Amino acid sequence: MDLAEVTMPKAEALEHFKEYRSAVRKRHNAEDVAIMQGYKQLARGLAILSLSRAMKLGGLRNGLPRLAICRADVPRCWLLARTNGSCEFTTNRSSRMSRRTIRDRVSLPEGTFPGIKPADVWSDNQSYDAKSAIVPSVPPRLRPRGSLGLYHVLWEAEWTNEPPRDPALLRYLRGDLWAVLATWDLTEIERLVIAERARG
Repeated sequence: MDLAEVTMPKAEALEHFKEYRSAVRKRHNAEDVAIMQGYKQLARGLAILSLSRAMKLGGLRNGLPRLAICRADVPRCWLLARTNGSCEFTTNRSSRMSRRTIRDRVSLPEGTFPGIKPADVWSDNQSYDAKSAIVPSVPPRLRPRGSLGLYHVLWEAEWTNEPPRDPALLRYLRGDLWAVLATWDLTEIERLVIAERARG
């Protein structure tokens, strides 16, 4: 899975981080904060990605997004798509969710997926056969401390009951920036157990 990640040597990223941290302390600027946070993660040795760029790069397969993103602690991800090429990946099948935070609903802007088939998924006013995908589980060796609900998984979605294969664990930073904490391939035994969700 090509995520078009941004990487940088730690020492170089640390210098940039210090420069932006100094600027943010003097004058708070939202763009400077976002850049500072990106450099901070790069200085820790993590890669950064632009979610919208990764999604556009992934494109569509059979009229649906090839990649999906959802909170790491939920069993399924639901897709809401619109004719304008925007879409949302949610933790809940209901399009009228009361909570609309980045944790529960990741939105991609208009034009991200030209050619998407919203009649196969949802629109705001009508409900169709909702498409969902199984969210990959995170292996114990890669689980961060604390709640998995604070993290997201990005993967190649099947939009069927087929278990996923090659996910990435992400942490939201700001705007369109996400830190890539880990990538891995699910083993056959992990895939077999995850497939049980579709039957349960």
